[in-house]
Amino acid sequence: MKLSAKVKKQLFKFKLVPSYSEDTLFLTALAFILLYIVSADLRIDIQDFIFHDFDFRSILILIFILSGLFFSIYHTFTTKPKTGIQKSMMLFFIVFINVWAGIIASFHLISTSSGFLLVFPIWNFLNVFLLFFLFRFGILNEKAIQDENANFSEILFGSAVLMVIFYFSHYIYVNHWSITFSISVGYATGINEAVKNLIFNKQTIKS
Repeated sequence: MKLSAKVKKQLFKFKLVPSYSEDTLFLTALAFILLYIVSADLRIDIQDFIFHDFDFRSILILIFILSGLFFSIYHTFTTKPKTGIQKSMMLFFIVFINVWAGIIASFHLISTSSGFLLVFPIWNFLNVFLLFFLFRFGILNEKAIQDENANFSEILFGSAVLMVIFYFSHYIYVNHWSITFSISVGYATGINEAVKNLIFNKQTIKS
């Protein structure tokens, strides 16, 4: 089944197709690594997912995830251009992790929410479905991985914001790992992007 060019055009027109900068990829990888270290629940969920039906497909998925994780960090600290296969692995990593964590977070929130609060997990689930839909039909492809190199200040600032949010979510509010992941990455990348745009706009005005 293929989507018409008109549908694809509308998806891009309304900015429903995301793109990923180096700092977004790095912050996603950082959040995942931090959670893997401190969250026993995440490690158990990973083991259950991988070894529930362990076969050749599971091995391929694991290789792509780990490779995408590696290149998301590697390309933050190098100016070498990204190859097509590297972009594909990075895209697979960020889509898979966001969809997987998003589904788990949605069901966790649904089980602990009631009334109007159910709006939040349902909205989260719809976002996850859209991301999977875009990836499944090839609308979200390796072109979504940006070529521009992130500068060190962006990475440093974004990492600091992420770790502060991570600390409060995981240790103070004791949220489920999937919720901590979604909150940390979502807010850190959003704040980082806003600061980047503010600095960029100021530099543009000055020039």
